[in-house]
Amino acid sequence: MERETELELIRRALEHLEAGAPDRGHAEHESPVWRYLDEARFAEEQARIFATVPQPVAHVAELAEPGDFLTLELGGAPLLLTRRSDGVVGAFLNVCRHRGTKLVGEPCGRRKRFVCPYHAWTYDQDGALVGVRQSDGFPTLPQADHGLVPVPCEERHGLVWVVTRHQPIDVRSFLGEPLDRELAALDLGALEPFRPERRVWRANWKLLVEGGLEAYHFAIAHAKTIARLFADNVFLADRFERHFRLTLVKKSLAELRGTDESTWRLRDHANVLYSLFPNGALLVQPDHVAWIAFRPRAVDATEVAITMLVPPGPRSEPEEKRWEKNHQLTLPTLAEDFELAESIQSTLGSGANEALRFGRYEHLLGAFHDFVDAALE
Repeated sequence: MERETELELIRRALEHLEAGAPDRGHAEHESPVWRYLDEARFAEEQARIFATVPQPVAHVAELAEPGDFLTLELGGAPLLLTRRSDGVVGAFLNVCRHRGTKLVGEPCGRRKRFVCPYHAWTYDQDGALVGVRQSDGFPTLPQADHGLVPVPCEERHGLVWVVTRHQPIDVRSFLGEPLDRELAALDLGALEPFRPERRVWRANWKLLVEGGLEAYHFAIAHAKTIARLFADNVFLADRFERHFRLTLVKKSLAELRGTDESTWRLRDHANVLYSLFPNGALLVQPDHVAWIAFRPRAVDATEVAITMLVPPGPRSEPEEKRWEKNHQLTLPTLAEDFELAESIQSTLGSGANEALRFGRYEHLLGAFHDFVDAALE
C-alpha cells in the first residue's frame, strides 16, 4: 500500500488501541438461518455469484512451465488450468467432448497431452482435440470444433483468476482501482506456495467467510493460539466496493507511541486481511501472505483451500523449519474458526434461532450479506 495510507492506518489503530475498541457500524444486523440452509438459494448463489464474478484459483508458480496443470471445482464447474505452449495460462472445463467423462482426475502435475480415461480421446496443452482413437467411427466429427471448452481467465497480482460463465473477465475493474493498487504492492507473483492445503468443512460457505470479518472472537476462540498477540477486539474496517480490508491490531503496536513515524511499519504490528468478494481472503503477515479460498460444494459443505505464499528460492534447514512452524500455527488457528462454523451449521435446523445476530463490532458481516443479497436480485 502507499506509504501515507500505511501511516494513516497506524495512526487510526493507535487511537483505537487507546480507546480499546474497533471500528463500529451504525446498527446491528439479523441474518435469517434459512440463508445457510435453503437449497434453492444455494443454487442461485452458484449460478448468479460464483459463475459470474472473477475468483482467484491458482498462484502463477503452480503453473510455472508449459504443461503444468491443476484441477478444481468452482461454482459446480470442474476446471482444468494449464500453462499453454505459448506460455499463457488457459482454463477449460475439465470435461471430455466425447461422452462427458472428467478428463483429468489428478489435482496437479505436468503433461504434454491430456488423455481421456474412457476412450482415450486426446487433447494438447492448448485444449485442442488432437487424437480420436479409431476415428473412422466418427466420419462427421468436426474435430477442430471439439476442443476443450475454454473458460475466461486472467493472470493478475500473481494469481490466476477465472469466471466460469462465458463472459469477459476484467479483474482490475472487479477489484476497483484503489484495491487493485494495494494488491499490486503486495507483489504476490514474487512469492511461491508453501504446502497448499485443501479440506472440506461441513458448513455453509457464508459462515466460513463471516469468521474472517471481525476480531470480536479472537480472545475467546483463539485463546490457545494467537489471542496473546492481538489486542482484544481492536481492528480497523475499510470497504473497497464489495471487498473489505481489516487491520487486525497486535498489542505490540503500543510500542510505536511517541516514536518517529519514519520507522513505522504496519506489518510488524498488525495483520492485514483483504476479504475479496465473494469467497476469498489474503491475510498479510510480517513476511508472507496466507491466501484462503472458500469454495462451496453443497449448501452445508465447503472446500477450504489454504496456501501460504512465501519468499522463493532454496531454503536452509532452519528456514524450512521456520516456515513449517508458521504453517503449523496458521492451520490450527484457522481450524478453530472452521470448527465453530461447523458447530453453527449443526444447530441451524434446531429451531433455537430464526436469525443470527451481528453486533456493531460485526458490521462487516451485515455488509457482506447485503452484497450477497444484491447480487441475487
